[in-house]
Amino acid sequence: MPKNKEALVRYRIINRCLIDYKYVTLKKLQDQCLEILYHEIAARTLEKDIHDMKEDAGLGYHAPIEYDKYRRAYFYDNPNYSIDNLPLDQYDLEALLFASTMLDQYKNMEIVSTFSGAVTKIIDTMKIKRMLKERPEKKFVGFEVQPVIHGNLYLPIILDAIINRKVLHILHQRFDSEEAHHHIVHPYYLKEYSNRWYMVGFQPVNRKIQTYGLERIKSMEHVKEDVFIEVPFDPDTYYRHLLGVTVSEDSPSEITIKFTNAQGKYILSQPIHDSQQLISNDEKSITIKLFLSPSYEFISMVLGWGADAEVIEPLWLREKISSKLRDALSIYK
Repeated sequence: MPKNKEALVRYRIINRCLIDYKYVTLKKLQDQCLEILYHEIAARTLEKDIHDMKEDAGLGYHAPIEYDKYRRAYFYDNPNYSIDNLPLDQYDLEALLFASTMLDQYKNMEIVSTFSGAVTKIIDTMKIKRMLKERPEKKFVGFEVQPVIHGNLYLPIILDAIINRKVLHILHQRFDSEEAHHHIVHPYYLKEYSNRWYMVGFQPVNRKIQTYGLERIKSMEHVKEDVFIEVPFDPDTYYRHLLGVTVSEDSPSEITIKFTNAQGKYILSQPIHDSQQLISNDEKSITIKLFLSPSYEFISMVLGWGADAEVIEPLWLREKISSKLRDALSIYK
């Protein structure tokens, strides 16, 4: 079966829908294709795509897609399956090699440098792949394996809504909730943190800016009849004193942390936050100062350092970290 760019996109749309929704009708697949490709896809075309994903030896997906006649929907018979888990074939590898070469030439352009971290990783990975191509039987390099994150299918829809001022209706389930809840969102911003994507927007019910993890969104659609609401929002200002995506209710303050010398050297080589300042550096310890709001992500990071870090100031944060460490220790008694 000859490959073309749009067919490859459709396979990925089908794959993401089967993962995110579990059971997917042809109508749902058509709606998702319309959202992403901006034109209608015939049901027959999608049926053929599903057949090819299952049977086409050239594609090599061997996708375990089955049909539930009662739901009139398709589903993965193996819930752990994803085409993202499959190794790249020669066609995909050559396409990536070509793309990485092009990115390398334009990496200093503003539009590309905005995503410098991702672009650099693609370029470096493909350079290594090219060098190792002649010795495929040997393993010289170990790449970090990222888990497949559900919900990334919504990225084009959200970006289109942000650019064109469209209101979204989402079904979102928090990690600490057994049920999913409906939300009307006026999206302003997409933010990536720790290999996950988040949508930031205005929630008219509580009149606040809210953050939604894409992997927790169960469904999404435009609300055509609602007028888009603009409230003052500047992402640089909003995240200036934050680490991560969770907005802390505490005002930003000066935070002093003393590290063991070994851990401190790592912190100096990869600063925690833009506000980081070196206070002291000797053979036993390294002390830094930060100016930020202690978010959930920041506190988790401090707890992760364990005995290699000591919060000196402010006192209330020191006591909070101390309390959490005592609670953790009590579990092992």
